[in-house]
Amino acid sequence: MAIIHANGFGTVPVSGDYFGLVNGGTGASTWSREVGRTAGGYALRHTNSTSGNGAATAGRLNLPSGLLTTEFSLGFALNHRAAWTPLGVGLFGVDLENNGWVNLGTGSPNTYGVGPGITAWAILDSTVTGIGWHWWNFIFRRSATVGFFQVHRDGVLLAQVTPDTVPTVAATYIRVLLGNANGGAQVDIADLVFRDDATVIPDSVVSSLFPDATTAGAWVGSDGDSVNNHLLVNESPTYSAATYVGSATVGAVDTYTLGNLPSTAASVAAVQVGARAFKGDAGSRTITPMINGVAGAAVDPGGGSTVYNLTTTNPSGGAAWDTASVNAMTAGIKVMS
Repeated sequence: MAIIHANGFGTVPVSGDYFGLVNGGTGASTWSREVGRTAGGYALRHTNSTSGNGAATAGRLNLPSGLLTTEFSLGFALNHRAAWTPLGVGLFGVDLENNGWVNLGTGSPNTYGVGPGITAWAILDSTVTGIGWHWWNFIFRRSATVGFFQVHRDGVLLAQVTPDTVPTVAATYIRVLLGNANGGAQVDIADLVFRDDATVIPDSVVSSLFPDATTAGAWVGSDGDSVNNHLLVNESPTYSAATYVGSATVGAVDTYTLGNLPSTAASVAAVQVGARAFKGDAGSRTITPMINGVAGAAVDPGGGSTVYNLTTTNPSGGAAWDTASVNAMTAGIKVMS
């Protein structure tokens, strides 16, 4: 399956999750959920309030290891909210840990390239600093003979670096750096799509839908009953460990209807259900998110993680997704073991 993750940022991500938030470097930065670029959509805003190059790594969205052994494609919408003076280290970029680094910069000089082990650089023109929403696509292939790094903006290939050498160590994670500039910089990111191949990702909208009614309540909520459990897991804009549903019964299911898509989609590439979960006792325990009553892979959530179930077709019948079937779907969680 090519599409492996999408994020509409309806809930601010949790550190350690897929594209979980990390604040590093020496700068002060904050994350917030804001209005997105489409009706009913959401964006994740990074505000960098500290001047200086040390603030360059203050805001990051991390992808855990295990997915970047050969190639990837990352598409996302980015909004430069205002003009400012970059400080030589780039406005945003992609960092491939253990695989050198890939940086798209607006500093001096305006360059992008791939770092240790890959000797290639190229000049970007001034359009990279344009204010407003633009669709970006970073495509990377790790290969000693046919490796490349491409940067696409609004469907146009800006340039391509073809490395003459590459490291042999696979990337452990990528980091999307935001807000590398003078104090007060703000950047919005929305509609993120991640693929495990080197395919161009067209401009896409990722809608975040939340539970609005409970259809089967077999788990007990933090309020002591199993009534209206959707109110305990409808966590927007931020996740809270104070409200939850839980069960130790193998086979127990909690399912919910969701809100509708904000508009009719020309096509639906995939549906992904995510659930923030943690294990509250000793021993082994596995759960899975469900889509239309069909379970995904069993996952041990451990001390806290978000588990996902992504499918490009409706698991109830196998037909392609469309607006009507998304609006009619149910989602939930099941204790597998």
